Amino acid sequence: MSAGDGTAAPGDVVSAAHDGPSQGSVDMIVVDPSKLTGHDYSVTFDDVMPDGTVAVNWTLTDVTDGVVLVANNPVVGGVNTATGLEVGPGGTPVVHGFQVQVNGPQEDLLSVSEWDHGWKENQVLRDGAVSYVPFASLGRTGYIIENRAGVAYSPPYNRDFDRFNYWESDDVELDFSTPSLGFDYLYEWVNNYVPFSAYRHNFATGQKEQMYAGYWEYDGDFTFNLGGFAGHSSGGVGPVYGALAWEPIYCFVGSGGQHYDPALEATYIALDDLTASGGCGWASGGCDNYTTSGAQITYPYMTATLFTDYLGSNVLPTEAGHISWGSGFTTASSVVWQMSKPNSSADTFTFTTAGLEMVENDFDPDRITVWPNPYYGYNPEERDALDRRVQFSHLPTEGPATIRIFALDGTLVRTIKHNDTGSQHTYWDMKNNFELPVASGMYIAHVETNRGDKILKLAVIQPEQRLDVY
Repeated sequence: MSAGDGTAAPGDVVSAAHDGPSQGSVDMIVVDPSKLTGHDYSVTFDDVMPDGTVAVNWTLTDVTDGVVLVANNPVVGGVNTATGLEVGPGGTPVVHGFQVQVNGPQEDLLSVSEWDHGWKENQVLRDGAVSYVPFASLGRTGYIIENRAGVAYSPPYNRDFDRFNYWESDDVELDFSTPSLGFDYLYEWVNNYVPFSAYRHNFATGQKEQMYAGYWEYDGDFTFNLGGFAGHSSGGVGPVYGALAWEPIYCFVGSGGQHYDPALEATYIALDDLTASGGCGWASGGCDNYTTSGAQITYPYMTATLFTDYLGSNVLPTEAGHISWGSGFTTASSVVWQMSKPNSSADTFTFTTAGLEMVENDFDPDRITVWPNPYYGYNPEERDALDRRVQFSHLPTEGPATIRIFALDGTLVRTIKHNDTGSQHTYWDMKNNFELPVASGMYIAHVETNRGDKILKLAVIQPEQRLDVY
């Protein structure tokens, strides 16, 4: 075996191809190129351990042979997801000459973007950036979205879009094609209609769940309007770009599967109370709704969101707003907040070691060697003080080979037969045919094979031998 043109070296990294929603990654790190098989592999995920523990774990399969090499390993990013212990790279075994390292993404808000209304249903992007991330940019009717904190995503209790860090892996959509009732941010009564419907795209269930939309009715006119927050100490403007804003948006999830239902709006108006209508308001200790990781949701799900009128259009991305502003669109938009996604059962990573493995050499007698040469009374592979040996390498792996060792005067000292199918090595134990140690000196080794011969010179310097018993 030897290195070919594409043979990998120890430490080389191959990034796996990915199919699925996560922003995670899988790297194949070469440890021993001689053990690479040239096979295809896949890494798949389960969300629950075999014992029922909720923890992301992965399985490595040799697709070529259909053999599972590593099953239900919970180490992601060097951390055991089942125990929370940091184990580092050593938490993943070496198989077939490589090690797999699985990494999960950091929880973060990746983008705020504008789409044709019905984000998942229509999948028509209108603007890839309408807020702080992935870069600052305006929406199609001249707005830019900010929040009261002035940052895209941060630890809990900062007044950003997700003040309580409930979103985790969920996405959030405000669809401006359909109005819905707007509950009050503080008092949780019904203020009036707002020009959008709010949705939670629940990563854990895969469901689109309509939320109870709301806003901070600050100026007392019970209308969601531009400038209604101007009496606040912030001046009612975005903290980064300074444009006048509509009143801050807050949205609430439903309890026990009671998602907002447009057909029940008359009932909601009559009840005039968020909790009685089925929503989870402020400090809702009895709220039966949870995050992807299982945390209870007891406060507003979407918080402190400001649509600011950067270009002075005085319109939001409704159908009427697009037509009035002359954006070129004739239907309403959805604005979507997209979070990073962890590795899950919806993800598969694939890679191959084809072309990276060592290549099989054609047998060539000229490559036959003996080591160590000269032999200075020691070989690091010797197992004890009485063990003496030199190794012949690159012998044929198919068919017999005969090694004859001669003294310089032509005396045959030792004959060694090599018939080990699949092995290119054999040893001389530094003894003659009578099992007596040979003397120090020069020797000639004649290696005879069915595909050619090789003659080698070998110098032997035996260690000092003392006879303590006569």
